[in-house]
This record gives sequence, C-alpha cells and structure tokens, in this order.
Amino acid sequence: LITQFYEARLPESWAQPYLTGRLRQDITGHPQIRPGYAPDGWTSLVQHLHQYGVTDEEMLTSGVATRASTGKLIDRFRDRLVFPISYDRQILGFVGRRNPSYEDDTKHGPKYLNTADTPLFHKGDQLYVVGQPSATPVLVEGPLDAIAVSLATCGRFTGAAPLGTSLTQSQAVELLGMG
Repeated sequence: LITQFYEARLPESWAQPYLTGRLRQDITGHPQIRPGYAPDGWTSLVQHLHQYGVTDEEMLTSGVATRASTGKLIDRFRDRLVFPISYDRQILGFVGRRNPSYEDDTKHGPKYLNTADTPLFHKGDQLYVVGQPSATPVLVEGPLDAIAVSLATCGRFTGAAPLGTSLTQSQAVELLGMG
C-alpha cells in the first residue's frame, strides 16, 4: 500500500527526471527497484493510509510516520525520492533521497533518510541491495550507486549500499553471504 502510493507519485515529480538523469535511463515502474516519490506535504501518506483504515499506531510502528511537536501524526518522508528496502522479497522499510535543490541539512533533513527503527528494520542491520542474490556483490556508497552498478552491468554485479554513514558488522556479514 505504501510502496504503491509512492510509485504512483513518481511520474509527476522532480524525482523522476532527476533519477532518469542520474541513471541515464527511466526506471519508473521497475519491478525490483520500485522507485517512488514522497510528496512535499506534511500528511499526504498519513491521510492516504487513514482512507484504508490504517491506524496511527500502525503507521508509527512501521516507521513511515512520526509525531510532530504538536502531537499530530505527520509523514516521515516529504519531498523525497524513495526506494523500498527489501530482504527476501519482504519490504522492511524505505530510504529517501532529499530533493537535490536543497543543500541545507538543517531545514530539509539529511541527504538520505531511512525508515525509523521498527521491529522489522534497523538501518545498521540491512544493506540496500539491487540485483540478483547469485551475482557478484559490489559495495558502494549509496542507494543510487547500488542501482547504477546493477543496471550498468546488466545484473552481473549486485550493488549493495550501507544504510548509514559506515558499514556495520551486521551489514558486513550480510555482504559476505551474498554472491
């Protein structure tokens, strides 16, 4: 439901031409990568999920919403290119890339923002991986680099990026188990 929401908003956003420019191809609708866009509204996703009966507690537990200082529930990802983070075909969370026209971390948040820690997701435990499990893994800096490696090598190599500023022991163990 959340991934589909983001995917549906990609074509009319800044994120789609940005992504196409970075990767030199349009991956809108790519079945494994599933790029999307989180709209620049405080409650776009929250309102959408409420229409489907998703509770505030479920959104908080899944890490896609947070509470504002007012106590109101707001979207965690706003005005970001987003990618689902998967493991064994299960979506555990999301990583979102800040609009590149904003250089200021203090006003628009970090360059990359992950889903908050949840029962399923902890950024230090997972890698962002794009490609086939049997392909040779290549450790890269970020999600867009992981996508680029996999696309440029036609799947012979699998891009893998840490979800944070450094490679953790858990991520290294995951990397060792690939390929």
